[in-house]
Formats: sequence, structure tokens, C-alpha cells
Amino acid sequence: MRKGSRQLTVLRNGAHSMAKLILNYDRPGDDDAGKTESFDTLIRKVDQMFEELYTLVGGKQASDATLTALAALTTAANKLIYATGVDTFTTTDLSAFIRGLLDDADAATALATLGAFPNTGVVDGSVAATGKVGEILTASATSVSLTSPTPKTITSLALTAGCWDVEWLTYFAPNAATTVSVIEACLSDTDNTLNTTLGEFVASSYPTSFVMGANGTVLQGRRRLNLSAGATKYLVAMSTFATNTMSANGIITAKRVR
Repeated sequence: MRKGSRQLTVLRNGAHSMAKLILNYDRPGDDDAGKTESFDTLIRKVDQMFEELYTLVGGKQASDATLTALAALTTAANKLIYATGVDTFTTTDLSAFIRGLLDDADAATALATLGAFPNTGVVDGSVAATGKVGEILTASATSVSLTSPTPKTITSLALTAGCWDVEWLTYFAPNAATTVSVIEACLSDTDNTLNTTLGEFVASSYPTSFVMGANGTVLQGRRRLNLSAGATKYLVAMSTFATNTMSANGIITAKRVR
């Protein structure tokens, strides 16, 4: 039973009770012998009933179309009530995730709830989380022996889908007596295979072999990759040399840019 109906029932019962009290007290033909209460007691009871009825009436919400429409809704857990027009309402789902967002006090907290990356830089030396703009991946290796003139992977780096700026550097370190005529390095899609695509391949060729001595030579390059799926990139080096030995060090660094 709704509140308004219950109050109406109470009012009716109260009125009936007062009427019965008065009628029973002063019915025609009655004498005072059968009366168990004094008139003063009757008056006090009637006053009390009036006070109770007044309290009920005074606290009752006036009829309102909005409240009537809301009362007609069927509610359930994880539902949100919203207006569809003037004095018309319905419900929609309200997930735990959205409730967690609604109670966030500021934009920073809401971004954290959403897992979003703010469009502002950091000044605390921290690095971007995995999958976020600014994420940095790196791989390196040292003292990888080369065989003339065979391409050799120095190191490799697995990249996830996204747009990356990739930089690589190769340091060729010959023995003091090694004679060198060619050094080449590239970022390749295939292990131990040179990639001669323009912009992804760097080489130095010399007209005659010469002794580099203990001084190494650096080749470096840069490339932007836009990957729709994950891929592994290889830093591959090759040198044509004789007389002695050649090794190489290398590093690949990739930064997510969008």
C-alpha cells in the first residue's frame, strides 16, 4: 500500500473512532449508569485523535505529477532514473565502472579511472606507461663477432602496434690490425638480413682496404614505423674486412609518438 493510501485509511479510521466515542456516550435513551468514562475523559481522547489527524494531514505531501510518475516506476539494482519529458521518467543501466567515475573529484582522478593519458608532460622524471604516448622501448648488445662479409643481427626489439620513432646505432670495433673496405648497418624486418631500403640502410664503402686500427666507426639511423600489429625489428650489421677480427655493438630505441 502506498503512503498516501495508508494515510487516508488512518484518517478514516480516526474519524470513525471519534464518531463512535461521541455516539456511544450520548445516545438517546441511555442513562449515565452504563457509561464507563467521564465526559472530560472523552474530550481528551477526541483532542488526542484530532492532534494525531492534524499531524498526519500536515505532514502529507500534496499531490504532484512528478512524484506520481516517479512512484509508478519499477526500480532495480544498478539502475538510474532519468527524465524523458515533462513528468515522464524511465530507467537505464548504471554500471559499477560509471559509478566509480561519477565520484571522482577532479579531472586527473577521472583520467586515471578511464585509463587515459593526459595531454601534459611530466617533470618528475617518470616514464609513460605501456601503451601510452611517450612509452620507450630499448634493446642493446655488445661485442657481437662479425664474419666478413656476412650480415649479422646485433640486437632486436619487439614492438607492439602503434606509431613509433625508432633510432638505432651501430659501433664497429675492429682489431688493431684489421683491414676494412665496407661497413653497413640497417634496421631490418628479417633476422641476419640486410635491408637496403632508402632511409633504413647506412653504409660506408672505401675505394681500397685500409687499417682502421683500434678506432671504431659509428653508423646510425632513424625511422618512423606505423604498425597495425606487433612486429620485431632487427639491427643488422655487415662488414667486409680481412687480416683479423671485427665485432659490433648496437642499440635500438623506440618511442611511441601516437
